[in-house]
Amino acid sequence: MTQKTFNWVDAVLAGTAVTAFYAVPDIFQSRKVRMLVKGAITAASIGAMVPNEEFRADLAEVTAQGKDNPALLAGGGAALVAVAAAGEKIIYRCGEHRKAAGVRAPHTKIGLILGLLSAISIAVVDN
Repeated sequence: MTQKTFNWVDAVLAGTAVTAFYAVPDIFQSRKVRMLVKGAITAASIGAMVPNEEFRADLAEVTAQGKDNPALLAGGGAALVAVAAAGEKIIYRCGEHRKAAGVRAPHTKIGLILGLLSAISIAVVDN
């Protein structure tokens, strides 16, 4: 992989996107609207990363490695999607349990924690 330099903008964007993504259930009650808003947040996040040279270089390297073993790449991708979906359900249920217990903005509070962890992880990886 290419040499990375720490970029505060990347850390702030990631933290903000993750916080917004997980706060959506506190703002929108309709499941369809939540899906659309989360999709828009995800698309905007990916759009912000694609122009980044480091991201494109890393993506090219992973793609080149996947050409040697496409089944492994596809299996890894499927496993990643399955784990992410299970994690999403757990996080959403946790927020709903906290909401039922009377906690104000429970999904937003979870989002703030995960957004902070996301920003910190970018800071650690980039350094």
